[in-house]
Amino acid sequence: MGIDFFEGTQDDLRRVLLDSSDRFRFVVTPNVDHVNILREDSIRGRQLRDGYDGADIVVCDSRVLELLARVRSIRLFTYPGADLVKDLVEDPAFAHVTIGVIGIGREGFDILRQRHPARPLRFVASPSHMDIGSPEFHAATEQAATADWDILIIGLGAPKQEQFALALKQKRSSGAAICAGAAVDFLIGRQKRAPEIMRRLRIEWLFRLVNEPGRLWRRYILGAPKLLFLLVSGQDLTDGRPPK
Repeated sequence: MGIDFFEGTQDDLRRVLLDSSDRFRFVVTPNVDHVNILREDSIRGRQLRDGYDGADIVVCDSRVLELLARVRSIRLFTYPGADLVKDLVEDPAFAHVTIGVIGIGREGFDILRQRHPARPLRFVASPSHMDIGSPEFHAATEQAATADWDILIIGLGAPKQEQFALALKQKRSSGAAICAGAAVDFLIGRQKRAPEIMRRLRIEWLFRLVNEPGRLWRRYILGAPKLLFLLVSGQDLTDGRPPK
């Protein structure tokens, strides 16, 4: 498909994240929107490509992308970021792991800590508005690099979170970071997830589209058919990607 997706199980992925004492690793979680941005000849397209090129692990976040891949008889291991973050926070096997969180604000972090008082959690501050490469961005990466965490959940949105993780890779010698978008927002109730039955049927995208049509209609109504055409026509998801 042109993207080197992680192959394994949820346990395999969590084991890799736990075993990050020898070097720093970061995870990106592509969805339909990300794949379309990767093909853009734009600043954000270039920024996201640089982040993906520097990533150590690529985990499919999208059931829609998983279904589209089956057109090419490809079975993707899919682990939505919201599920991955929930499991990391709630799994007793990670009870000793210090989890840092950036991108949800102090109020959001306090809600997370209230819901999981026994877990070692660390708040990493970031300005509500900071541009990639700005002094505020560099200051936030410096603070995150020296903070006390084993796994950092980065919820800054693409491509900012991928660029943030890429900058951390130059500053950290251990630990893992996960570019997780709004995953923590789901965990603390800021955003509502689809009912379990819809998730099992792989139609969580429909629930989100109905609830956030203004933000998501381009992703699902325009973006998904575009990727389907690419796959049906035999192209890889990165075919036609602008050069660096």
